[in-house]
Amino acid sequence: YDLSVQLYESAALVSYLNRDIGLMQKYLKILFENVQRFDDRLNGYLVMIQSLMSNNKHRDAVRKIIFILEELGESISVDVTPKEVYIELMSTKALFDAITPADVIHGKRMADMRIRWRLRFLQLLHSPLYVIEPHAIYVTACRILKLSAEHGFCSDSAIALQVYGHGILNIQNDVEGCLRWAHAAFCLVKSLGAKH
Repeated sequence: YDLSVQLYESAALVSYLNRDIGLMQKYLKILFENVQRFDDRLNGYLVMIQSLMSNNKHRDAVRKIIFILEELGESISVDVTPKEVYIELMSTKALFDAITPADVIHGKRMADMRIRWRLRFLQLLHSPLYVIEPHAIYVTACRILKLSAEHGFCSDSAIALQVYGHGILNIQNDVEGCLRWAHAAFCLVKSLGAKH
């Protein structure tokens, strides 16, 4: 079973990379119809979403990612006002004022694969949101950081740290905070190793 799932995921990915979207969709359809667990669809969804984004179907990508996140137990709204973005950044800042960059770089690592998938799809939201709702990327970055602070840090946390740093720079003109968290993100990726 596991080998079949991996073969269909690989076939869909290769078809996407070869720009044969019809064949990619065929492999994904077979995969989705035959998997036994929702989690076995996740790699296929990654390929599907990349395809949607590369074809400028950003709203479709956002809808699909939000659906997947809900299935993974993570509800998020990206239809947010600038005030809501500010509130989210400030609540994250309050949390991260008590966390040092060393805590992030050398601290607990993400071990729960289900939470790791949530972070991966939250991070994947950044690309289409940047095109259609740029201010909403701060909300997804803050959610990633709050989950990371609770469950452990990973490479998706590093990307969120950079986006968060950019957010506090834009909202509060906090140059020092922006640089601190950007440097922490770089060091986190380095500490995880290139393959993570």
